Amino acid sequence: MKKRLYSGFLILAVLVPLCGGGKKDAGVLERADALIAEKQYNRAMALLSGYVKSNNDNFDAAQTRIRKILKVREDYNLLAQRLLGVMENDPDNARLILSLSEQLMELDPERIAETQDLIARIRNLALFRYNRSRLEAILDEGDVLTAGRRYPDAMRVYAGGLDIYRDEFFNAGLGERIENRAREEIAALNSGIPALAALIGTLDANLAALESLQNQNLNRQNFNAYNAAYNRLGETLDQLAALRTAYSGADSFFEEQFVLMRERNPDSGDRTFPAFAIRLLEGREESGGGMLGVFDTAWNRAVSRTVSLITEKSAAAYGAVYGTAINQEYDSLDRRLEMLASYGALPMNLLERWGRYGEESPRDAVLDARVPTVRAGDYAERGAELAVIERYRALGALGTRFLSLRPRDSLEDWKNGGNAEVLINRERNLVAAVRQMKGEAAALNRALEDDAAEYAPYQRRYGGRIISPFTDFQRTLAALESLMNDQENAALARQYTMDNALVESRLVRREQELSRGQSLVRDSKRPSQVQPLFASLDESVNADLRAADALVSRYEEEGSLSPELNALYSAAVSAKNRLESARVQGLNSSAEARSLSGQAQNHVRSGDRFYADARAALGREEFEFARNRVLQAGEQYDSALIIEDSASVRQVRDVLLPQLDRDIARLENEAVVRDVGEALVQARAAFYQGDLDRSEDLLTGARNRWRVTQTEDNQEVTAWLNIVRGALLSRSGRTIPPTAPLYAEMSQLLSEARKNYNEGLYYLGTSRRTDGLVRFSSAREKTQKVRLLYPLNEDAGLLELRMDRETDPAVFDASFNIRLQNARAGTRQGSWQSYADLQNLFLINPNYPGRNAIIYEAEIAMGIRPPPPDPQKIAASQSLTQEARAIINANPGSEIQLRRALGLCNQALAANPENTEAARLASRIYILIGGQSSVFDHDTEQKYQRAVELLQRNYVIEAYSLAQEIGADRRYSNNSRLIDLLQRIRANL
Repeated sequence: MKKRLYSGFLILAVLVPLCGGGKKDAGVLERADALIAEKQYNRAMALLSGYVKSNNDNFDAAQTRIRKILKVREDYNLLAQRLLGVMENDPDNARLILSLSEQLMELDPERIAETQDLIARIRNLALFRYNRSRLEAILDEGDVLTAGRRYPDAMRVYAGGLDIYRDEFFNAGLGERIENRAREEIAALNSGIPALAALIGTLDANLAALESLQNQNLNRQNFNAYNAAYNRLGETLDQLAALRTAYSGADSFFEEQFVLMRERNPDSGDRTFPAFAIRLLEGREESGGGMLGVFDTAWNRAVSRTVSLITEKSAAAYGAVYGTAINQEYDSLDRRLEMLASYGALPMNLLERWGRYGEESPRDAVLDARVPTVRAGDYAERGAELAVIERYRALGALGTRFLSLRPRDSLEDWKNGGNAEVLINRERNLVAAVRQMKGEAAALNRALEDDAAEYAPYQRRYGGRIISPFTDFQRTLAALESLMNDQENAALARQYTMDNALVESRLVRREQELSRGQSLVRDSKRPSQVQPLFASLDESVNADLRAADALVSRYEEEGSLSPELNALYSAAVSAKNRLESARVQGLNSSAEARSLSGQAQNHVRSGDRFYADARAALGREEFEFARNRVLQAGEQYDSALIIEDSASVRQVRDVLLPQLDRDIARLENEAVVRDVGEALVQARAAFYQGDLDRSEDLLTGARNRWRVTQTEDNQEVTAWLNIVRGALLSRSGRTIPPTAPLYAEMSQLLSEARKNYNEGLYYLGTSRRTDGLVRFSSAREKTQKVRLLYPLNEDAGLLELRMDRETDPAVFDASFNIRLQNARAGTRQGSWQSYADLQNLFLINPNYPGRNAIIYEAEIAMGIRPPPPDPQKIAASQSLTQEARAIINANPGSEIQLRRALGLCNQALAANPENTEAARLASRIYILIGGQSSVFDHDTEQKYQRAVELLQRNYVIEAYSLAQEIGADRRYSNNSRLIDLLQRIRANL
């Protein structure tokens, strides 16, 4: 485009050919000057061209004028080039583009003709950009002033833009009617600014006046002042709305003209006065503002603050109503409702005013009014608060009536001797009155639900707290109903408490009678004496049951019961059930009494049979069977005595049965001592014969046999068992049994090691020493793997010793004694590895001098062979034995002294295990002490069972105390069951 424009300008700059003929007259130059002055440069150039050809003598005068014209055209070209440069490099500089285009048109109007349309478009575009930039600046400034609440100043700034395209508008030939209307609207827009300024001042003053009354109490006098201030403010708001309507009418007029102008000239676009006037009135399309925005901002600020103030007062009035109602201060409720009706109407009035402001803002139809959509929910909420006023009036009247009832405490009157029947009727009358009022409350609640249904669509649409006044009312109504329920329930509770008490007193008498009869059956153990008592009880309890049935039926007729009444109902049902239970128990106890005697006799007969079995089994020396039969007999006798006491049964249970138990323990203990003594003799013989397994079996059997009648181990058996097991331990690990988990792997390793050893031995014999040592090294690796799991293994140890000997016999022989001494020293420390090393050394060198003595010494040190007799210890052992015999002879019946003598015998055997006299004396003591008994007398058996039960329930301390009490009786100090119980108790302490 730039090239086309530039070419056009250059063409215009070419001089018109200087042609023409004939001599002109002397006035040619004057006419040329006149044409130049009128900027008719083409005609002037034609005239001067002819003049030059005819008047060569005056060429300079003509040439001067021609140069002047050429200078104009040169300036035109330079100016055109500058315009093109600005359009290319600074296209948004509308002001400069407009100025340059106007200068071109002013400089040479004739030469602009060829590009007139293009230049005009450039000028129009530049003018539009300039005007648009100016409009943006005006809107920016106006918006800032509006935000700063400088409303009149903002209006003046906006009005300052009403000259944009205004002249073009009035020169467009739109007609006198439209032009006159446009002038009127422009004048009205300007004249409205001082009116707005006055209104804003009045509005602020009225709003301040309303705010000054905000904290006054809610009463009629204060409301009158508050309402007057609100009305003054409302009138000002109405004036502000009316003035905005005038501006809105101007906006509508310019919108109509904008549409008409675009229809007339579709290319005009927004480059018209109406388009800019609309923006000045409406502000930016996307964000608003403008003159109407000034009104809206001022309105919204004032109305929003006013809504906030009067809603606050309305909320306070509503809160006072709700607080009064929820606190059940019904005598003050009417005054609170009057204030709610007065203050609550103000927000609705204001929102209706708001709905009439600015027709273009969105509105919703709410409760037969049109209000701004943004405040529709608030309007509905205020309406809901007013809608519940009449319901609260009804609530107050109902609550006042209810509170006037003021019931008396019949229970207190009854406790002070009042007649129960009269007091019960008084409570029934009170219940009837309360129930009538509850029906009225339910009707009021149904009416409220109908009211709430009208507001439910608004709640769904707008959310918020629209339904809250109804739910608040329901809460206050529920509080009154709760009070009514409490009153009703309290009256019912007093009524039924007295009813229950009458039945309960009968129940107590019957249960006392039943308890006396049952005590005679069980506690007194005299079941034969209770038959007349139970017959009388059955007659009385049937009459009482009829009264209890009638009471329970009255409860069930009540329907839903409060927790307290439900508890009373449960108590009545329980009393009825207990009476029925007493009747059934009486019948059962009567039948039980008849059967108990038969049960006791059955237990006695079973006990007698078990007692006879025990005596026969003792004669056959079947001690365990005899012991079991004694315990079974005791259980049967105990069961019989629990049912019915009998002197004859007690004689058998507490005297004869324990004596039989002691006889069993004594005879069995003698057999045990005898058997253990024989087992010891056989075990020692087997040990010295080298049959360690048999010796261990005999000793283990002896230890177990000993524990049948004794609580402590036989020390002689224990000492020999330790020796035998030590000897067995010395053999363990020397060989790998086929049952070992890695038997196959270990056997394979030992086989390969022997093979490597034999190959190495062969190479050493054929002077291939290096190969032989390699084979020995391989064999040693395998033996070491075996010794990792079996460090005492005989095969691996011997193979390693043989390789040491074959590798360097001289060194091996020289170090043999050192190895032997180290092994002997290790056995003195109890090392089984040292004992294995000692055995291996003697296997590799069986002819070593003193071999048997060294082995003997090592076995004594390792504890697997009794030490040789020590004269000092033998003498001490003999002395201890003699002291023990003296104690036995002096105190053959004292268990304490016998156990003291037993301790001396054990010391004697420890000093000399071969002291047979001490062993025989110890056996005698064991026989004198006797075995463990297992039977208590009847009363002690009950204590024992109680202690077992306590232990099972984890009452360990209580069980231990009771067991200690039983053990304090010397008869049971050696009782096997008591000893076992004490051990279990101590394990849990």
